[in-house]
Amino acid sequence: MLTDFLLCFAAWSALALAMDRHYEEAWPGSDTEAAPIARRRQQLALTGCLLLTLSLSLALTLPTHSSRALAAVVWVVALSLSAVAATAASTWMPQQQPLLGLGALAAGAISLLLRALA
Repeated sequence: MLTDFLLCFAAWSALALAMDRHYEEAWPGSDTEAAPIARRRQQLALTGCLLLTLSLSLALTLPTHSSRALAAVVWVVALSLSAVAATAASTWMPQQQPLLGLGALAAGAISLLLRALA
């Protein structure tokens, strides 16, 4: 569940930063209509979608629970909780959102590696 939560949090953070409002709050003074920043926001949206897909596929292929159905339910719970956490982070700590997302991604990768080695 921890790996699912961390990967989903990183994905929601990327998806939030892909939005104009949250991007401007994270990086004040940036012109979100400029071509390089618009391209970066598109890459953030794509990254967020890919991370959600990766998280679901990992939850279903490397289940830590007795069945895939239970693993899917646990993933949905982690998805929901991470969405609430990412929303709270983007509301109260918008300038730390990119760092929190990258930290969650790194911690999720380490957690996945440790789970695969065990």
